[in-house]
Amino acid sequence: MGAETETRRCRSCGADMALTERRWTGMGTEFGYLCGKCGYEAKMLPPGAVGSGILIWALASTLVTALFMYDKWFGPGVFGWIVIAMFWLGGAWVYLPALWKLRTHPVTGSRRSKLPEEQPDSDPLRVGIKAVERKTLFGAPLLLIAGAAAILMLAAVVGYVNDVILN
Repeated sequence: MGAETETRRCRSCGADMALTERRWTGMGTEFGYLCGKCGYEAKMLPPGAVGSGILIWALASTLVTALFMYDKWFGPGVFGWIVIAMFWLGGAWVYLPALWKLRTHPVTGSRRSKLPEEQPDSDPLRVGIKAVERKTLFGAPLLLIAGAAAILMLAAVVGYVNDVILN
């Protein structure tokens, strides 16, 4: 099950922290870990959510930067630079602390959590989000890139059939 069976190192005393809480926040899942030795609590996003969020942040910020830089005569004005800075700094504000939490609480092992099993979800969007979240920090972005490449390949095949074979 991935992140739901991981134990993480306590930043306070160095003991193992076990998963004690799984909460749907409306945009994704948040895990709560508790150290049995010192009582330290940590709430963090799953590694797949952080990895996919960083990928989407970098792609969206790069696209906005490229669109504002397209004007080769004048470049972005003050408003353009503010928008570019807001995109880059806004993503950093959200995802770098989440990445830092994953770094400061490394995985130490695996243990079955005492949380009740999650009920099957009928919402396909939530099922897709949870499937991406349960991947690793680098596995989730690779899954998203592979999915986008598959969609583009399918569009290329449809375009080829339409333009070359049917006409």
